[in-house]
Amino acid sequence: MPSCIGRADQPRMLPESAAVREAVGVVHDETALQSAADELLTQGFDRSCLSLLASDHVMQETLGHAYEKVSELEDEPNAPHLAYIGSDSRTEAKGVAVGGLAYIGAIGTVGLIVASDGTLAAAGIGAAVAGGLIGALLSHFIEELRAERMQEQPDHGGLLLWVARSRD
Repeated sequence: MPSCIGRADQPRMLPESAAVREAVGVVHDETALQSAADELLTQGFDRSCLSLLASDHVMQETLGHAYEKVSELEDEPNAPHLAYIGSDSRTEAKGVAVGGLAYIGAIGTVGLIVASDGTLAAAGIGAAVAGGLIGALLSHFIEELRAERMQEQPDHGGLLLWVARSRD
């Protein structure tokens, strides 16, 4: 079974003799990225083996210059990577954001009701609803940022997907 070494959220600065090799693929949209990642995961690669190119801002900070085409970065050993996060994981994170804040509001509501002998029940229920709404807004904001970042690379020629594995 394929295995990988290292953390996908750290820049790859490996010497030539390193015991890790990487393959890089270029896909042209997020649907193709998801399909490629799903196929790799189905073939036995661990999700931690998959990484993506970091944002334009991080690229400029790390490399000290902008890039025109992603093809310039395919073999760049110092190109910063981000861990691949699939759509299932993003959906779960959104659920936690909404449900977690609503849960905190609900627990606060119970505390208010008990402490006030029920006189602050309406305020507590409002707090629970507000927590859920804040979670929903946070979830939407995070998704908007992700969508914006995912469009940066196709504007430069495609999305880069790295697959790391140990040398066998």
